[in-house]
Amino acid sequence: MSSKAALLAVLAGSGQEHLVDDYDALSPSEQTTLATQILSYTNAQWKHMNVILRDSLRLLNLSNAAAGTGGGDAATAAPNITPPPADTIINVPALLAKRPSELAAIRAAGMRVVASGEGAVLLMAGGSGTRLGMTIPKGMVECDKLVSGRSLFAYHCQRIRKMERMAAAAAASLSQPSAVAAAGAAPVPPGAGRGTMPLLVTTSDQNDTATRQFFHDHDFFGLLPNQVFFSRQSSLPCYDEATGRVLMQARGSICLAPGGNAGVYESLAKASATTSGSQSVLAQIEARGVRYVQIVSVDNILARVGDPYFFGVAASYQAEVVLKTVPKVSAAEKVGVVAQVDGEWAVVEYTEIGDRRSAETDPATGELAFNCGSIASHCCSLDFLALAATYMETSTFYHAARKTIPTINGPAPAIKLEAFIFDVFRYAKDVPSRAERAKKAPLPDALQILQVDRSMEFAPIKNADGAAADTPTTAAQLLLDLHTRWVTEAIEAAPGTYAVASTSTSAMYTALERATALQRLRDGQCCWEISPLVSYEGEGLAAYVGQLIHRSATGSGVLGLEEATAGTANM
Repeated sequence: MSSKAALLAVLAGSGQEHLVDDYDALSPSEQTTLATQILSYTNAQWKHMNVILRDSLRLLNLSNAAAGTGGGDAATAAPNITPPPADTIINVPALLAKRPSELAAIRAAGMRVVASGEGAVLLMAGGSGTRLGMTIPKGMVECDKLVSGRSLFAYHCQRIRKMERMAAAAAASLSQPSAVAAAGAAPVPPGAGRGTMPLLVTTSDQNDTATRQFFHDHDFFGLLPNQVFFSRQSSLPCYDEATGRVLMQARGSICLAPGGNAGVYESLAKASATTSGSQSVLAQIEARGVRYVQIVSVDNILARVGDPYFFGVAASYQAEVVLKTVPKVSAAEKVGVVAQVDGEWAVVEYTEIGDRRSAETDPATGELAFNCGSIASHCCSLDFLALAATYMETSTFYHAARKTIPTINGPAPAIKLEAFIFDVFRYAKDVPSRAERAKKAPLPDALQILQVDRSMEFAPIKNADGAAADTPTTAAQLLLDLHTRWVTEAIEAAPGTYAVASTSTSAMYTALERATALQRLRDGQCCWEISPLVSYEGEGLAAYVGQLIHRSATGSGVLGLEEATAGTANM
């Protein structure tokens, strides 16, 4: 147990010495809790957080003054915000329609990344289901509307397994020179586990234990235990605005709150105990040969984890950061958009742009100028993640929010501090290795944007059922809509009657059955949930078209296709 003197030494000069005023009167367990909280920061960090508080409050007050108390248009306050340059946007639907071979090359490059073990996935899973009326980690949430009973964690892990299989199967047929090798990458170390995609799970103080136990209880959802890496984001103290003093939640506990998703950088770079000593997660996956990490929010049930297009853009364009975005529903949709502020990359909130500028259109396309809506899905190089972790050690660019929180003296106004993952993207161009690579040939922008179809990739779960959007039910419906389109397209592409010799009677169907199935699917009499282990993006369903026709022609409600019922094809 730490002494009061030791704790005071850590707090010295920070103005937070009051945290141990009652230390001697605390019970041993209370002393342990308080000491653990205080010692989770160094003396330099306690002092640095005071600077963060000061700078973030200054920015908050400037922002409030610019916006004014009467609302108004923020455009005059931020005339320096410009849309992304056109040459940084890779529009997937447009390429598919106009230049499919270019899109295929990007995908092939991404498949090589996966097959060679150079890609990893990070799930931002520190949230709880509180807003959903649940007390479990959000990754454990299931959607009642789906028949599989899968949790969000299960969906994401099974997509990783499927992509590993697809990449392994495609590896032999990929004959183009590796874009990764062309970029000067070192070969994957022998024994590094080619084709295995590490999963990094970022948790919080509140859900770390439950999350780890959930993975153990479910045998890591089919992934290898040594394939999954957990890291816990730290929390930040809450402050009294008037005095700058950290608030107490109880006699032996500080008021703490999540410090924003930029904490992922620190958590990845923080050393932790391993079987081979103390290593950070970044060091461990670098040793396995990983070069790119896809970062996604756990609450997006449609997230294409292990996405070859993501990895392909990063490798082909030598990008340090790739952001996945979707077109806005309308100019008035209040979503953060990818833009540039004073020539630097940022995700800008609707309120910062204002009504007038949000409605601006691009003369060349007729589409909204600010049309890259962020869906919290990113792909970063390992070099960038290391740079970002170093930057965050001294950064004071945080966002302050005024909130009422429970304290030892009852509910009280407080300042919470958050740093966002995208606030650091502006430094992608500063990755040290870029300067050397640029000597060989001009490089594209260090940040690229992958514009995708919202209906295929974005179904977040943010609110409890009963809300207008982003609920377990609405997310499940979006998934069912997508999977039902896959099934419909597979049946439409099938012959009018089954004419291929087969010993499987379940593969046989008549023209009437096929027509009936299509009609019932189009009328909404049935819909489908397809296992991620069966199909990643709608591919491979022709192998099961007989079963899909039979069940669509006779079944009602939500129908499920699982790997066990689908047989061994397309494994």
